[in-house]
Amino acid sequence: MIELYSVCGLWKLNNNIHWEFEMDNERGASLINIDENTRFSDLVKILLEDFDIDIRAQCLKLSYTLPAMSATRGSIPIFIRNDRQLEAFKLKYAQSGGVLHLCVTVEDFCVTVEQGQPSSTLFIESVTAVTQDQTSSNLFVGNAFDVSTATHTQSDNKRCVLHCIYEKCSWRLDATKVKASDSFVVRKYISQHSCDSALRNVNHRQASARTLGGLVSNHFAGGKLPLRPKQLLEIFRNDHGVSVSYSKAWRAQEHASKLARGLPADSYEVLPSWFHMIEKKNPCTITYIKADSDNKFRYAFLAFGASIRGFKLMRKVISIDGAHLKSKYKGTLLAASAQDGDFQLYPIAFAVVDSRNDASWDWFLRCLKTIIPDEKDLVFVSDRASSIAIALSVNYVNAHHGIYTFHLQKNMERRFRSSASLLPVVHDASRAYTQYDFDYLFSQISNGDPELGEYLWQVDIRKWSRAYSPSNRYNIMTSNCAESINSLLKETREYPIVCQFETIRSILTRWFNERREESCRPPYDVTPNVGNKMNASYNNTTRWLEVCPVNENVFEVKAGLKTNVVNLDTRKCTCCMFDIDKFP
Repeated sequence: MIELYSVCGLWKLNNNIHWEFEMDNERGASLINIDENTRFSDLVKILLEDFDIDIRAQCLKLSYTLPAMSATRGSIPIFIRNDRQLEAFKLKYAQSGGVLHLCVTVEDFCVTVEQGQPSSTLFIESVTAVTQDQTSSNLFVGNAFDVSTATHTQSDNKRCVLHCIYEKCSWRLDATKVKASDSFVVRKYISQHSCDSALRNVNHRQASARTLGGLVSNHFAGGKLPLRPKQLLEIFRNDHGVSVSYSKAWRAQEHASKLARGLPADSYEVLPSWFHMIEKKNPCTITYIKADSDNKFRYAFLAFGASIRGFKLMRKVISIDGAHLKSKYKGTLLAASAQDGDFQLYPIAFAVVDSRNDASWDWFLRCLKTIIPDEKDLVFVSDRASSIAIALSVNYVNAHHGIYTFHLQKNMERRFRSSASLLPVVHDASRAYTQYDFDYLFSQISNGDPELGEYLWQVDIRKWSRAYSPSNRYNIMTSNCAESINSLLKETREYPIVCQFETIRSILTRWFNERREESCRPPYDVTPNVGNKMNASYNNTTRWLEVCPVNENVFEVKAGLKTNVVNLDTRKCTCCMFDIDKFP
């Protein structure tokens, strides 16, 4: 008598490298007794009973791995399909000293028909027609077992005839087996049903969540926005003629996502390989991975070579922020972005960390410093988080740290509700170009609410005002750059880490290509958005100004009671707008 330990689960090929058997926690395992005379069909009947399997909708696959290969994760499973292979398993079981386990895989029946082709070229792959007792060994032979929702009639090992479950319906499929192949050639196929859909759309047991998920998995690949269950319900009904419940559509969505993007745990395992290939295919790309004391993942940093090279031509103002991840292992996505000459978002670097704390921000900025050196004309703009301020004071001593005026305004709305009328004045003061204009507006704030004025002074006017900023922060006063990154990657934050980085790579590739093509089109020497701003300024204001030339480069401009001097050679103006915006 042989005491056999049987485990129910599913074989999974990880990263196209090694096979692993993932246990089904619901079905669990079973301890059975067989002897030398037990046949394959007898073993199948025992397992059907122990694991409570419905033979009308499901089939079994039996397999195992050799004991000598059990330590090798790349070993290939050996399947048991008949009595001869079962005897070989018993022999190996005896030689192993009883340590060999029987792996049981349960699969649903399904059929796949490629429509939209001439009937002579339609194929149903891996279809096995069964007319014998369904508990016979023929039910479990082959790598795949697919059966339609239709009823079998006149089918044998060489021919498969399918009718609708409603006898008077015109739907029909006739197929014959290809010699020396597991495929069936469809000879006749009438795709239209003449019966009421209510007669055939009762439960769709073959339209399992796994089958439906496989049909729509292409909608979840790459940087595509994922489909919601309601959208999947429409696709299943319109494209496949199947009406399913919302819960099944949700499970199909989950399975499709796993097929297209992989599992979160596998994604962390393959991350070093993915980083290696990214560095190889994208010159000058910088990647870092940090593990903890137990050699488990902690941080990951990625900056593409194209972003690094292009930043040398960008405005030296970097917005940094973080967003919570929504995948299985959570975490936080940190991002550093700038603005290009056309006022468009320019991502520089990304990192996945555990949370927005002192250690993670310090590690992120240390990595960023390897590609962007510390300079006096460099400006970082962020919210008022103390972790960011501490990390910047350590890693970027010479750079200036500014804060978003949006966050400052939200704090004032909560703290100084009685002075809500002064908030527009604070907004104008933060965007004033000259220190004279700022001082005038700030005096109004202090006179109107001394407590508010003191609060703004304690925050440090150099951090939130453009006029007193030690370095030029141009037009970047709000968190638009950071919020744009968060909005762009809203869906991506649900993906496994490799799929997340791959989606970012796909987006940046598309952006840089589109912007390169766009840069070749305008007839001006400036970018399109700068040209539009200059035209709007000329049409709305400039044409009504009085301009007096001093020489070929210097002009005196009068507007009402104000007089300013513009120097086109040095690109400066006494109003400071030319100095800060860098265009007249």
